[in-house]
Amino acid sequence: SWQAVASYFGHDEDGNASNGDLSAVDSTNNIVFDQDGQKIALLGVHNLIVVRTGDALLVCHRHRAEKIKDLIGKLPPELQ
Repeated sequence: SWQAVASYFGHDEDGNASNGDLSAVDSTNNIVFDQDGQKIALLGVHNLIVVRTGDALLVCHRHRAEKIKDLIGKLPPELQ
């Protein structure tokens, strides 16, 4: 789960977990993963999962993470 993965990330004082370069303002309890180390900025968002890879970007509410597998089934084959 992304919650389990986030336990290995650094956390800021607002509960945002990230594996990379994150700036967050008025944002709490987000999980951010960036495959390429790009700067990620959050403004006024809460309880999101943000995942950026070389060919895709996922943004979803943390409480909907179990639906990610349903979404993957709707993606083009080259992104699955």
